[in-house]
Amino acid sequence: MSKKVSAGFGISTNLAVVFATFSMAIAESPPVFSSVGKELNSADLPQGWRVVSGADREPQELEKFDQPITASHLEFLHTFDPGEALHDWRLASAQAHRNIELPPTAPTLFKYAVTYADGEVLEIPVRFGESIEQWYRVHAVGPMLWAKMEWAKDLDPISGEKAVLYKMTWPNPRPGKTIRSIGITPHNQPHRAVQCRPEWHPQ
Repeated sequence: MSKKVSAGFGISTNLAVVFATFSMAIAESPPVFSSVGKELNSADLPQGWRVVSGADREPQELEKFDQPITASHLEFLHTFDPGEALHDWRLASAQAHRNIELPPTAPTLFKYAVTYADGEVLEIPVRFGESIEQWYRVHAVGPMLWAKMEWAKDLDPISGEKAVLYKMTWPNPRPGKTIRSIGITPHNQPHRAVQCRPEWHPQ
């Protein structure tokens, strides 16, 4: 029987996921994301990307290793379109600021799940502002706890508008244990995310 534990970061919520596979030609594909008249197109993205819907409820495997690997740390390249996912949190944060109170904890958008060969599963929560930001940016991205801006495409060089992907780095707390697979489970929120193929780094 497998064991499921939290990887740290203070979150242990049960989540679910699905990702979409696109078979149409890139030239005919609709924009991946669209906001304030700007678009992120599939042709602009690195290879190996997929779209994750926060409203779906089935876990999805991202990588399964025929020969289990070991890794000192994992890296995840991702971004997201918030839709209404952050609306309530932003309202609560604004209210806390007006009342000179501590703001609510940033929402968890989805989790990665690392399954080891011994059956243990570590969940890695991806929180807004700590591990990910939204895809459309005008201003520079401030420091984040677990991630940094890794990839950007200028949408308007005059205004500074750009599409951004963020690289999240996760130190593996079990570097000597073999990893069997890496998966993703989203929070039940109406957002969409782009996730690229995870990378792993041996000891």
